[in-house]
Amino acid sequence: MSLKDASAYNIQFIGVKPKHIDTLSFDMYTETPWVAYGQFCRHFLAPLMLMAYVDERLGKMMQSYIDGIPLDLADGILRGKGGFAVWQHIHLHARAIKSKISERRKPDVILMLAVVHHLAISNNLPLNMIAEWLVAFLTLVFTLFFAYIFLELVKL
Repeated sequence: MSLKDASAYNIQFIGVKPKHIDTLSFDMYTETPWVAYGQFCRHFLAPLMLMAYVDERLGKMMQSYIDGIPLDLADGILRGKGGFAVWQHIHLHARAIKSKISERRKPDVILMLAVVHHLAISNNLPLNMIAEWLVAFLTLVFTLFFAYIFLELVKL
């Protein structure tokens, strides 16, 4: 099962236990990008990251922005805070919304792998450092792939 929407208002609390109350938003799972990802970022990730990395009072912004905190606003407030998670889910998402996605190129993974290989060989790096670079490279490839899929999904 998958969710068609990810509104924060579909979650109600009974005591301290969250309950999902919108049973109509469930759909059969398919091998496609999650259609509710943008709403999830606006309703959950942006408010939680703003409260965690800047100020708890920023959670009150949800009262003004009923459909979630705009990601470009959250990105501007979070600039430089929160590390990789903020960069991946807020900053990249906000940039994707602002830019023309259809004009972007696919990341050239083979070229990036060749650069990592050349740097490792030319600097006579020990095997453990090459392994660290490979992990960093694969993380970068995953991030770029995720960003490309997301950009193709948004299609603004």
